Amino acid sequence: MPRASSWPACRTAEAPAVVRSALIDTAAVLSPAILAVTVRSAPAIRLAEAIASLILLVGLLTAHCVAGRGLGGLALGLRCVDDAAGLPPASPIALLAVVHAGHYRSATVYDVRHGADPSRGTLRELSAPARHAAPPTAPVPPAAPEYAPTPYVAPLNAVDPVRTPVPAPPPPPPPLSFAPATRRPQLP
Repeated sequence: MPRASSWPACRTAEAPAVVRSALIDTAAVLSPAILAVTVRSAPAIRLAEAIASLILLVGLLTAHCVAGRGLGGLALGLRCVDDAAGLPPASPIALLAVVHAGHYRSATVYDVRHGADPSRGTLRELSAPARHAAPPTAPVPPAAPEYAPTPYVAPLNAVDPVRTPVPAPPPPPPPLSFAPATRRPQLP
């Protein structure tokens, strides 16, 4: 029986799905390492397989902590989130929730394929009861908007500023000359 969700619209993941997710992640990390140890090949290829295994391990640990899911969670539609915030925990508690088959302290693994994703919804959507009813047989017409905007109609005497010619700017004044004047001013 899955644990009760903090949000009614979300569905907690069942333990077998969480275990399958952990097995997928483990297989993804161990496959290159097992190939490096068991298959006789050039040392450079074996080294590349061992390094790939380490890179996958670090990547999956980071993905679990930051995004709340690894390869198994991505494949099965599972996400581990903090119970209070609804966001990925950003800590190793996400890994411990997967190891404990669904819940550990303040982190829970949710099934985002069969319910709402707690990290993507608003509080109003997540607090609403889950909608597991059968789909309607007839199409439902779209709901009317809350307000009816009135379209803007330009008056008939309006001048279109794009097509109205704009007068040219006045010519600039002549530049000041600092040359001495050729005429002497006359005194009275």
